[in-house]
Amino acid sequence: MRKTKLATAVSMALAGSAGMLNTAQAVNVNPDGLGEVLLYPYYSVRNNQDTLIAVTNTTADVKAVKVRFLDGKNTQEVLDFNLYLSPHDIWTGIVTATENGARLTTQDTSCTVPKIPEDGVEFRNFKFGQGEPEGIDVSLDRTREGHLEVIEMGVVTDSSGFAPATAATHVNGEPADCSVLEQAWNGGDWAEDKDRNIVSNPGGLFGHGLVMNVSQGAAYAYQATALDNFFFFEPGSPFNFPSHTNPGDTLPSLESAHPRSTVFVSQQGAANIPTVVDSTWPFVDRRIDAASSVLMHNTAMNYFVTNESIGAGTDWVVTFPTKRFHHTVVDAPPLPPFIETLTPDGACEEVGLTIWDRDERTQQGGLDFSPKPPGGVNALCWETNVITFNNTSVLGSALELNVDTSSVGPDGWMRLSFVNNINDAHQLVSEEGNVFYGLPVIGFATQEYVNGVDQAGVLINYGGMFDHAFSRLVSGSGAQ
Repeated sequence: MRKTKLATAVSMALAGSAGMLNTAQAVNVNPDGLGEVLLYPYYSVRNNQDTLIAVTNTTADVKAVKVRFLDGKNTQEVLDFNLYLSPHDIWTGIVTATENGARLTTQDTSCTVPKIPEDGVEFRNFKFGQGEPEGIDVSLDRTREGHLEVIEMGVVTDSSGFAPATAATHVNGEPADCSVLEQAWNGGDWAEDKDRNIVSNPGGLFGHGLVMNVSQGAAYAYQATALDNFFFFEPGSPFNFPSHTNPGDTLPSLESAHPRSTVFVSQQGAANIPTVVDSTWPFVDRRIDAASSVLMHNTAMNYFVTNESIGAGTDWVVTFPTKRFHHTVVDAPPLPPFIETLTPDGACEEVGLTIWDRDERTQQGGLDFSPKPPGGVNALCWETNVITFNNTSVLGSALELNVDTSSVGPDGWMRLSFVNNINDAHQLVSEEGNVFYGLPVIGFATQEYVNGVDQAGVLINYGGMFDHAFSRLVSGSGAQ
């Protein structure tokens, strides 16, 4: 037994070492939570909720960062700005409701360009409210829930006559002079050369989100998914990192990914040795596939608890952060791994549902979402989707679908399948012929327990967040 365990341990160590070598040259999901790109699966101001967003710079450098909020239906930008993080800095902002939509406010002093006013900045519907050819709801209400991304643009340095790093660095808790950064973009050094005094030393960011309902006494915290080694390094390349862009620019984006990716695929069985899969993607027009590939999963799994005796409810958040790059215009052909065209009702990708109770009783056939999506099949239609169980509606989402679990009971777990078999059309194929099955997905489950108030009138409600468990299905020649 010892010999077998030792051999297995050595094999796993070698596989891990190979992965470390490969991930130094390719975009990957960093399980430790640090990276150059942070993907936050959800924000919401519905149901009397606010959402706190935090991003932390763990390095000794001044970081230029793009912050981009995206609506939950078709991932159109609702707010975009540049953030300049001092060494070891934390920036926080909070998304709150307005009469018609949402706004971002912050008490943080870290430099942003444009500067965020004291009363905040309202989310916009310019991208979907002014003749954009998508045919979906164009109201500001659409800005009330979605997801966001934080993308590093480079390290800020000083030079003779231009010292933006010093200006952004905190002294006694305050940046020295944020106006230097604003002036640099307003006809100054960065208006002339956006990458002046911007150098490469990427990584070291982590982030969290907190969806909170003060009136209910509940809060749901999650960690942002971190993509590491995201950028392409080649002198003279037009896609070279750093990529410091004007505030409000649509670049850098998830399309800016390195054209190589690395994923780890767990091989269930006696040896249980992880496989490293390295892949190359088209450099010119499909580098988004590198980002999508590291997020590809064939299933997502998590719990549900809806027992009425304890006032329990459960919602799942299921977000496809790269979906917008695979189709954005109504009736245009979609690009893999997505297969459904965009309509005013969304682009509804078929999924499978299987539920179990806590004693292994299961139901698969006949299990259905309600309301039924267009097309009459179980499908997720938006970029950010919320699945509630037994109509408990924890998040109060407008993007909500319900699962009735009465066939197995109020509590248990569910497997959400993005592929039904090895021939499923939900797939990405790399230049080597590696086939990734499923869809690029992130998310979590929220649970609440509503118990009213105690004898002193104090709320005794509880809430919790559970990351989804995922599985991968990859075949091809790139496995090591």
